[in-house]
Amino acid sequence: MEILIYQIVIGAIIVVAAIVKGEIGLKYATIGAVVWTVFHIFMPWLMLLQFVTIALAFGIGNAIVQEE
Repeated sequence: MEILIYQIVIGAIIVVAAIVKGEIGLKYATIGAVVWTVFHIFMPWLMLLQFVTIALAFGIGNAIVQEE
């Protein structure tokens, strides 16, 4: 359950950054999430899950930015 909540938080951070700061916020939040994942997650299955979450959140954020 904690893993699911954590993934929701990571995704929300990226999407909110896109809403608040636009394209530059989306890029910085995504890069920050990727760097944090590489340095802090050591289980391969969890790292893969986190990268999928980041990719989905980036896609959602990118769609939001393109609408503006």
